[in-house]
Parts: sequence; C-alpha cells; structure tokens
Amino acid sequence: MSETFSERRIDVDGAQFCCFEYGTGDTLVSLHADAVTGPTALERLLAAKFRVMALEIPALVTDAKTGSQRLAKGLDLLAIRKYALIASGTTAAMALAHAADASPESLVLLSPVGPLGSAEAHLGEIAAPTLILIGTKDNPATAAVGRACERIPDSYPMLVYEADSGMAAERPEALYEAVADFIERHGRFILERQNSVVSR
Repeated sequence: MSETFSERRIDVDGAQFCCFEYGTGDTLVSLHADAVTGPTALERLLAAKFRVMALEIPALVTDAKTGSQRLAKGLDLLAIRKYALIASGTTAAMALAHAADASPESLVLLSPVGPLGSAEAHLGEIAAPTLILIGTKDNPATAAVGRACERIPDSYPMLVYEADSGMAAERPEALYEAVADFIERHGRFILERQNSVVSR
C-alpha cells in the first residue's frame, strides 16, 4: 500500500469529523474513537485490497442512537453509499445502532465493548452479515458483549487465539485473512472455514 493518504474534515451537527482515506477498491469504513495518526496495522493490510476510510469520531461517541444518526450524516457528506463497516472497542455500540438503521454490506466487530445502550434492543433487526471477533485474552465483560451480539440473525462469532482488545495492532496478519475474506464473501465465508478460531 502507498504510504500516502488523503484527509478530509467535515462538520456534522457542529462536531468535526475527520476522515483519512487509504487504498482503492470496495469501501471499508473503519471507526476510531481516538485521533487517527495513521492507518492501523490491520488497515494497512486491508488497504492493499480495499478503499479504507478511517473515521475519527471522538466528538460523536455519545449515546448509540445519536452516534448512529451522526455517522449516517457523515457518510452522506462523504458520498459513501456502499460499504463494509468495522468497529472495535467503544465504537461498537454506534456501529450496531447504525447497522440496525442503515444497510452496510457487512459489519465486523473487534473486541466490542459495552454498554451497548439502546443498540442492544435492536440487535435482532440487523440484516448485515456480522463477523464477531473476540480474543481468548479479552476480559469477561468483552466476551459477554460478543455473546450478546450473537443475537444478530446473520452473525459469525470467532475466537482469536492469544489476543485481546489490541488484536488489530498485535495480530494483524492473523485477522487480515478472516476479515478480508468475510467482507468479500459474506455468508459463504463460514461454509468454507475449517473452524471458528483464528490461531496463526
């Protein structure tokens, strides 16, 4: 992937929304609760195959419903219509609320952290195929959130061996194959996998 990126700043309901773009191909929106200083190790790998849009949204992380509405406005301003959505940690609640309201082509959750707030009541309404990645070293609360997300009708839970909430930075090569494959093949993904553990 090229080391260069493009940066855009837009205003969403008075809050600054920063977007950093890497790579080309189908669009993959990656939510960040903290300032984006560059692509994560996982995003760097994914940008070899996808157009990665890293969204810096600290000002938008309020309640899940408000976050979902503001995310939808931001994506509209960025003219993003078809996309896969990746969320980790505290951005999971917003991503889940957004997936219930909107229609991402797929959703990937990396060590989702609660509370899910109002999004939890609408998990059964999410139509997007959803990959739920939980590390074997994640804490019990994160594991519980992962189990709750299995109420999404088209969900695919997987364990990432010897990983925790830092899996995107610490195990990017192991995650890349599963995440890229899932985004490309959705429901066909699980039929061809040998097991539900990412171990290498």
